[in-house]
Amino acid sequence: MLKALIADDDEIFAKYVRKCVDWESQCTELLGRARNGREAIKMISDINPDIVIMDVEMPEMSGLECIEQIRTSCSQCQIILVTGHDKFKYAQLGARFGITDILLKPVAKTSLDMALQRTVNEYWMNRLSQLAARNLMDTSYVVDISAVMQEDTPEQTVLGLSKKLRSRLNDNSLDDIHDIHDIIMQYVHCIENHGISQGRNIWLYSFVALVCLDKLQSMGGEMVPPFDNKLNLLSLVRDGMLKGEVANVLLDLCLKAGRASKAQSKGRQTADEIYGIIMQNYHDPHFNVVDLANMMHFHEGYLRRVFKEAFGKSPNAALKDIRMAEAKRLLTEGQLQIQQVSRQVGFDDASYFSKCFKSYFGYSPSEMFYRTNTEE
Repeated sequence: MLKALIADDDEIFAKYVRKCVDWESQCTELLGRARNGREAIKMISDINPDIVIMDVEMPEMSGLECIEQIRTSCSQCQIILVTGHDKFKYAQLGARFGITDILLKPVAKTSLDMALQRTVNEYWMNRLSQLAARNLMDTSYVVDISAVMQEDTPEQTVLGLSKKLRSRLNDNSLDDIHDIHDIIMQYVHCIENHGISQGRNIWLYSFVALVCLDKLQSMGGEMVPPFDNKLNLLSLVRDGMLKGEVANVLLDLCLKAGRASKAQSKGRQTADEIYGIIMQNYHDPHFNVVDLANMMHFHEGYLRRVFKEAFGKSPNAALKDIRMAEAKRLLTEGQLQIQQVSRQVGFDDASYFSKCFKSYFGYSPSEMFYRTNTEE
């Protein structure tokens, strides 16, 4: 469970927040209330809450002064700011102080619930992202779940299942739905039957989503829904867990990631084939994208899109890069005249070649040629 604290001198509002929020469904435990800014500083230091609902105006120390001191002490708690004034006045402070949400009093129950849910989601996504940065950078893409779980948790079992899912994604072997279903059910069974708190359950379930997301990001292709938004992805897992359907949600995410990675793998293979053909034909002055599309029996638009998704540039730009790089190499060797080099790299017109070369490198072929041939 996450730990929450209210910092507000308004007794009525504090009771309202305590009673109207379904804390259990938010996987959060409300630990107490601070009545002024100084008391809030002390309580935050003592209990180290994950979420603080903070009023702007409090005795002894304002909410903003309190937040500034909290951030100075390196506290990473999520903060929901509450004010009786125009909330847009404080909106610009959000990024500076790491404020997750700003609510205007009187606060409706739905607004409070939504703000708290966004804050909980933000908390877990930050934790997942931090762990991912530490543990998903190696080539095996293994999620180190031991960083999340306690000593009494069968972490090796869960870690092994995460590795197995990663292997399925890497091998693009997600066709056998029964096999993937078995892995997911083992994963869920391992977590559900070990007395792990609901809040940490969400985190562990989200590792499956993170494994899928990381795989798609490593492919370098376009993110497909629901992987195009991290917070939405986390909310999907959370909602599935609360509805008792988390196994189905995780299975669906794995299958969607598998289909997307297969499509991206096929696109990358096609792009590599395109690049190979360009390398074989760059010396032909009449070679162009139309010829390339005809050779591969692809529509020009599809060919351009697949190639750009893989290499970040158009086929024409790649052709130009190859021709210029080869021209520079030949000129550096100094064995051929400029006109000969231009023909070697696919230019009928030497003057047009010189113009393109200077535009690309910032100096002309003749400048490079004479510089190379006059060096001792």
